[in-house]
Amino acid sequence: MSVGIALAVLLAALIGVSLAVLGSGGSIITVPVLVYVAGVPVHSAVGMSLVIVGATAAAGSVLQSRGGGFHRRAAAMFAATGAAGAFAGAR
Repeated sequence: MSVGIALAVLLAALIGVSLAVLGSGGSIITVPVLVYVAGVPVHSAVGMSLVIVGATAAAGSVLQSRGGGFHRRAAAMFAATGAAGAFAGAR
């Protein structure tokens, strides 16, 4: 394993820990790691970071839901307003 790949894997693990502790902000950290450490083109890194952070959030939601700590109404409101904001921002 090359040093660059090992560093990218280490930083990915740290990003995962920060997502678990803070609960948000993963794309802000993930994009630079993908671009500058892993060598992924910027356009691809943005889409990849959204999938990575979205999957992490979904997994956390499932785990919280099993433990009874998931507020479905609040999650639905955040999802709806976030999707509307993303759509408007993309236009």
